[in-house]
Amino acid sequence: MAGRSLRMAWRNLLVQAALVAVPALGWAQGIDNPDELDALALADAPATVAEAARSWQAFAEVASGPITAPDGSVTPNHRLSLDFQVDKAFAPGWRGVLANRLDMKWPAPKGDEHSINTLKEAYLSWQASDDRLLDLGRINVRNGVATGYNPTDFFRAGAVRSVVSGDPGSLKKNRLGSVMLRGQTLWNGGSLTALASPKMADLPSDTAFSPDYGATNTQTLAGFTAPISITASRTGTGKIFYTLGGAGFTYTGAFT
Repeated sequence: MAGRSLRMAWRNLLVQAALVAVPALGWAQGIDNPDELDALALADAPATVAEAARSWQAFAEVASGPITAPDGSVTPNHRLSLDFQVDKAFAPGWRGVLANRLDMKWPAPKGDEHSINTLKEAYLSWQASDDRLLDLGRINVRNGVATGYNPTDFFRAGAVRSVVSGDPGSLKKNRLGSVMLRGQTLWNGGSLTALASPKMADLPSDTAFSPDYGATNTQTLAGFTAPISITASRTGTGKIFYTLGGAGFTYTGAFT
């Protein structure tokens, strides 16, 4: 017991000495403000290295449960979904984008096809200069920010190959893009985006791994998007959309 008490006494003495010595060291160096001591400690800390953003991402979904038909019959349903996306710069001013989703369902939703593949995006992007971009390939264009029905989303018709959720955000993201040429130019205070999407097929395909151009490129479309700024009593940003299939306007901002 005496030895233990002696060790505790020495420990307390060392702690008290440290509490006195640290401020005294700061005063000896002409530092009166404790915040300055913290700044010195921060300066001596090792620099943190920021992790580079990953150029790809992938995930899997597994679902299982019963489905009740309108006639009251119950059918077990199982699903495995594999999703990946790559957005990679491979040369100065050049990048490639590839996004794909594979849904495997039991029982098969259509005939004997258990698998439905959705090639969401596959395009090349060229940044000709700081204010000019050009994209070519299959692109999922999502005009407007509406969370439900969006009248300015001119490329939504027939683009969903496999419905796995009724969430509008999921339907908008997990769908086929349209093959097109898209260009954008920027200037101080504005921008202009123009696109052209050709007709490539007449009818959609039910084949599991079909690119299914007949679901998205069934007619020739051309259009432009021009953001405009709204000020005065309302602050926000609007966009004017025009294609051969229709025109529209969206507004994002706050009413004051």
